[in-house]
Amino acid sequence: GRDILYLWVLRMVMTAAEFIDEIPFKQVLIHPTILTKDGKRMSKSLGTGLNPLDLVRLYGADATRFSLLAQCGTTQDVRFDADIEDNVVQASLSAEAGRNFCNKLWNAARYVMMNLEGEVAPVTGSGAGVGVLADRWILSRLAQTIRTIDETQEGFRFSEVTRALHDFLWRDYCDWYIELAKPRLLSGSTTERSLVQGVLVHVLEQALRLMHPIMPFLTEEIWQSLPFAASVQRPDCLMIASWPLVDEEAIDAEAEADMVFLQDVISAARTVRSELNVPQGKKVQLVLSAGSEPSANRLTAHRHYLQALVGAESVDIGVGVPQPPSSGSAIVGEIELYIPLAGLIDPDIEAKRLTKEIDKLHSLITNLDKKLANEGFLKKAPPAVVEKERQRQQEYGVSLQKLTSSLDRLAT
Repeated sequence: GRDILYLWVLRMVMTAAEFIDEIPFKQVLIHPTILTKDGKRMSKSLGTGLNPLDLVRLYGADATRFSLLAQCGTTQDVRFDADIEDNVVQASLSAEAGRNFCNKLWNAARYVMMNLEGEVAPVTGSGAGVGVLADRWILSRLAQTIRTIDETQEGFRFSEVTRALHDFLWRDYCDWYIELAKPRLLSGSTTERSLVQGVLVHVLEQALRLMHPIMPFLTEEIWQSLPFAASVQRPDCLMIASWPLVDEEAIDAEAEADMVFLQDVISAARTVRSELNVPQGKKVQLVLSAGSEPSANRLTAHRHYLQALVGAESVDIGVGVPQPPSSGSAIVGEIELYIPLAGLIDPDIEAKRLTKEIDKLHSLITNLDKKLANEGFLKKAPPAVVEKERQRQQEYGVSLQKLTSSLDRLAT
């Protein structure tokens, strides 16, 4: 912490300069001070300190390490959100988030290994299948992530390291690439399966190397289980494996732009499905109206991704396509997307349900408005209670807007 600057760091510099005419170190890393969740300095005598082993017992060593690093910026002290009772940690939301990330990584690795057939030779960036957008995209994202981590570690910005790893593994690899890979894993040709398996293993293996300094136990366990081909040379353990290098040939700005475009369309279509309560397993008809021929061609080239990730029975794409009757809709840039509701839900029943929910929210918002306009309540209630009521007011407002939008879509 900052406390050691004078008592320890400065005295070492002055002593070394005086007696051996040298500076003992060129860099000094000052980490944030860990405070209690209400901002008090941790002290064992005051009963505000915590034993890290309590967190390890509850959430595991890797999750604890990840959660602490995720909160440590370069200057801002950390209010650690542990609930402490009788000097024993009972719960911590941040450590729980770290454990959830560990579980996500473990389940993703388990899914990948369940869908491999014997030994696998990892595919490198330069050996990826040209023309397969998902493969080019994830390899490009891996290269960009390695570059980001190299830069942030060089500047000791460890919270940014954890954020980059979390975003890449949870969002890019688990939520998107594995989902994009499933059709080829389940029904692709032998060549397609072999290629996607190689990319899955290569990206996972490289990500484990990046994550190892933060989560040494979990990453080592997964890495030892990866079924590499006998021809692949690797060290006995992940701890001594070389650090990943940025594959400049794998960086593909066009693939990343195309995938962001598709992700926006897919996310919007999923939102329409969700807001209109279309059953999850039910196939829909997706209609996309592009504002130009290039955009329509861009969508058509990746129709199979749209169909698989939206859960669509068919995907109709064109320029200036009129909105089908009784359909949910959304706008993504110059793309208008429609999901006809015929045969999916009963519009009348859904309209009644939405109207009932809207009326209920109107009542809740009216009561909250009155409460927050009451000077007596604002003066007497603790600030935390007032803030909580204001948050509820905002949440109800957002929910009302979404429900009203869904009802409007249903009527069109």
